[in-house]
Amino acid sequence: MLPTWRQRIVILLAALLGAAGWLAIGPAITPADGSAGVVVASARVGPAAATGLIALVGLPAVALGVGASVTGQMLSGVFAAAAGLGSLAWWGGSIEGWMRRGALPGDYAYLLAEIALWQAGVLLLVAAIQIGRAPLRGRVPRLATGEPPGLDADARFPEARALGAGALTAAIGGGLSWLLIQSSDTAQVMVSLFAAFAAGGLGAHLALPQSNPAIHLCAPAAVAVTGYGWILTRFGGKEALLAAHFADGLPGPALALPIHYASAGVAGCALGVGWAEGLRGGDA
Repeated sequence: MLPTWRQRIVILLAALLGAAGWLAIGPAITPADGSAGVVVASARVGPAAATGLIALVGLPAVALGVGASVTGQMLSGVFAAAAGLGSLAWWGGSIEGWMRRGALPGDYAYLLAEIALWQAGVLLLVAAIQIGRAPLRGRVPRLATGEPPGLDADARFPEARALGAGALTAAIGGGLSWLLIQSSDTAQVMVSLFAAFAAGGLGAHLALPQSNPAIHLCAPAAVAVTGYGWILTRFGGKEALLAAHFADGLPGPALALPIHYASAGVAGCALGVGWAEGLRGGDA
C-alpha cells in the first residue's frame, strides 16, 4: 500500500525542515581547507564542537521523524529523517577531499568510529518513534491516516530470525553497492546506496518477515564497517591506496562516507522494508 497524499506531504515537510537544519550547520562542520566530504574528525570547528552541532540539529530531526511516523507506517519517520540528512551529505560532497587530505589508510579508523556515532543516532530515532508514536496517535488522532502496520518499531535485542533478516539486508545491499558504486562521485554513491539498500530491505523482509525493523537499519553501517575494515587490512600506505583508487581498484562500499550510509543507505532500507510490509499487508 502506497502512502496517502497526506502522508506524503507530511513526510516531505519533515524531510525539508530537517534539511534546513542540517544545511544550516554545513559550513561549520565541513573541512577548514574547503575540500569535499563531511567527516566529523576534520570539521573546521573541531570534532567535539561538530559532534555537539550534529546532536543539536539531530534532536529536532528526530522529533520531525516521530511526527512523520504518526501519520502511518513507522518507517516513514525514519525515511523522512534520513532524507533530510541526505541534503547535508549531498552538499558536503564526495570522499575525494578526505582521501587527499588524510593519512591513509589509517584514517579509515576514524570513519569506523564515525559510522558508530551515526548508527547510534539511527537507533535513537527508532527508540524515539517506538516511545512517542503511539501516545501521539492517541492524543492527535487526526494525524493518523491509517492503522499501524505489523512492524512494531521495537529496538530490542534481535532474535535469530531478525538477525537473519538483518544479515540478508546487508548481504543484498552490500553486494549491490559493490556492483553499483563505480566512482566516488557524490550522486553516483548516494543513488547507488539508496537503490542497493532499498532492494536489500525489500528482499530481506519479503524472505524473512519479522517485526523488528531496527535490525534492517543496521545493515548500511555493517556494510560500511566491512568496507572500511577491508581497506585497513589491505593497504600499507597512502600511495598504494590512491594508486588503486585511481585505477578503479577500490570496492564501492569503501568510497562512501559515514554520512552517506546514514542518509541514503538508511533511507533506502526504510523504503524497501516499508514497501515489503505494504505488499505483505502488514501481517508480520
